[in-house]
Order: sequence, then C-alpha cells, then structure tokens
Amino acid sequence: TDQSLELVLTLAKQDNGLGFTDAANYSLIELLRAAGFSTWWISNQNSIGPWDNKVAALARGAEHVRYTGARSGRAAVS
Repeated sequence: TDQSLELVLTLAKQDNGLGFTDAANYSLIELLRAAGFSTWWISNQNSIGPWDNKVAALARGAEHVRYTGARSGRAAVS
C-alpha cells in the first residue's frame, strides 16, 4: 500500500525521477487544495506505524482528516 499510494497520489512516477520527499513532488491532495477544493482524508488504517509514514504524510495535506480505526488513536475530525 505504501509504495502504491506514493505512485498513485503524487507526481512521483517510476520514469520521472521524483522521489516522495522531493520538493517538486506534490500530492493530488495538495493540488486539489491549491485549486480551491475542500479535501478530506478518511481512513480506517492507523495514523502512525512502521509502514504508515507516507500515508500519514499524504493525509496531513488534506484540509480535514479522520481516522476511524480502533487503534489509530485519532477518531476526531480535524
């Protein structure tokens, strides 16, 4: 999931040389917010964990974030 989300939800692709942490690599969430859309990230996965760092970073780009998982530690809308 971690690697596929990076390729699907950011400008980073296997053939363009952009890495996840490159300044020129914008996420779909960031582009939608810049265009004036209200953005939401709703997830039933954990907000933090050994494999959730990229997921959490993508989620932080959303205007509203909600984690519904029992172990997520964050059940409120931000």
